[in-house]
Amino acid sequence: MRAHHRHPHLRLDTATLSALYLGGNTLGALSAAGRVEELHPGALTTTDPALSWPRAPHGLEIF
Repeated sequence: MRAHHRHPHLRLDTATLSALYLGGNTLGALSAAGRVEELHPGALTTTDPALSWPRAPHGLEIF
């Protein structure tokens, strides 16, 4: 592997990335809330589909 020296297109913390990974949030909504900073124009639009999930999260647990 080689290291690359490209600049990031988005800036977000691990809590925000976790919220995206778990689902129920969109990158656009989190950006509007001030939790994502777009460092490269168009990065939100192109990245949002990759981090979106059409199903809402749920915790199904039966006792």
